Amino acid sequence: MDRHRKENLLILAAAAVVVISFLFMFSRNWHSRLNGNDSLDVTKIHEATAVSSFIGKGTEVSQYFVCPYNTVKELVIIFNKTDDTNQADVTISLRDGQDIVFSRTLSVQEIADQHRTRISVGTGGLKGHSLCLEITADSDTGLALMIDEKTEASYRFDGQTLKGTICFALYGN
Repeated sequence: MDRHRKENLLILAAAAVVVISFLFMFSRNWHSRLNGNDSLDVTKIHEATAVSSFIGKGTEVSQYFVCPYNTVKELVIIFNKTDDTNQADVTISLRDGQDIVFSRTLSVQEIADQHRTRISVGTGGLKGHSLCLEITADSDTGLALMIDEKTEASYRFDGQTLKGTICFALYGN
């Protein structure tokens, strides 16, 4: 009887490991799909395949993602810029639920066309949190965002959900 009991316990333990593994994988995928970022990799910048509409006064653009770092050191975004003389400002924020964990306002003149705009962040305690990158403007900016439409992810532009991801990346540890 002891031999059969050991075999049964071994089979039960193996089944428990399989079930726990599936639950872990499913829960991460489910959490990701709930937030619309099932294929979003924020550790590298996606290749741009399109350009968003222009960011103007009152425009709100947002992208949800799960933060892979405990401390976000830098945020990098690629903009398409049409006017080098524009005096408008654009505000870039990271939101965790209702809390704004980072916000910085840049002059459009500080942003280079189709180059990586690097923004120092330095905010900690974010690993595994579902964050929202938000971009707003105080007036017409002449800026558009570079978008990767080859992903399954989606972003929001003025309340509309659109296929693709904003070309941005996070760096941290």
